[in-house]
Amino acid sequence: MKSYRIIPALLAAALTFGMAASCSDQFEEVTDISLTRCLQPLNLSAKVSQGQNVTFGWDVSKDAESYLLEIYSDEAMTEPVFTEEIDPANVPVTKCLDVDMEYWFRVQSRNSRKDDSKWAVYAKSIKTFAVKSNLYMELTGRDANSISLAWTPDPEVDRIEYCVNGAEETQIYELSAEDIAAGKASIRTIRDIAPYAVVVFLCDFIVESMDEMILTASL
Repeated sequence: MKSYRIIPALLAAALTFGMAASCSDQFEEVTDISLTRCLQPLNLSAKVSQGQNVTFGWDVSKDAESYLLEIYSDEAMTEPVFTEEIDPANVPVTKCLDVDMEYWFRVQSRNSRKDDSKWAVYAKSIKTFAVKSNLYMELTGRDANSISLAWTPDPEVDRIEYCVNGAEETQIYELSAEDIAAGKASIRTIRDIAPYAVVVFLCDFIVESMDEMILTASL
């Protein structure tokens, strides 16, 4: 009877030992893992202002001593036009690029004690434009969901583009013949209380822009 009672006890002890050993192995395996490569940059962004000034941005990580920024004139990224090592303190960084061009860029994290990160590639292209003569655009009215604009009449001005500042999606307001002749337009599809960037286009050239235009709800 005694031996019969001892067997379960021995089995329980063996199982306990095995579980402890198993847990110990798993713990050691986790602690042995180390990061030998820099973290890949995240949340890449690009904003064009004044036609050709492009501000490049991304999340800065603590393990990066510097970032390598590469800008290309082709989507396959075989024709570099600009390469520079950027200090994390200088992110975001603004570069003046050639007008009437389309660009692509990528970023890599670097650290002298680690391997370089994988390249982070911006998913969209960046287009620059030539800024033409000033049309003296002005904001003539606004309410809860619309703005009114006026400019020096020009028969070649064909549209107005606008977007919430920081957003990548742009809305287009096609000018009517009456709008073009008068040099005036009212846009009534704008959301309430938001900072908007508004650009007037003469054919495919930026002629005037208004940044950080704050719309306020009417009382």
